[in-house]
Amino acid sequence: MGSPRIIELPEHNFFIGTLFVPQLKSTSETPHCIVDSFIGSVINQVQNNPKKEICSLN
Repeated sequence: MGSPRIIELPEHNFFIGTLFVPQLKSTSETPHCIVDSFIGSVINQVQNNPKKEICSLN
């Protein structure tokens, strides 16, 4: 068998590591399922925590 190509941490809100680049197969009309799931997870976090700062550049 070869080495793992994808991993995830189920206890984390969204953590997936891959050895491929799913966004290269994505378009705005047909996003890759990993990209689509990531965007859905971000939207869910923002909707459930509207006052919580999700990301900081500082």
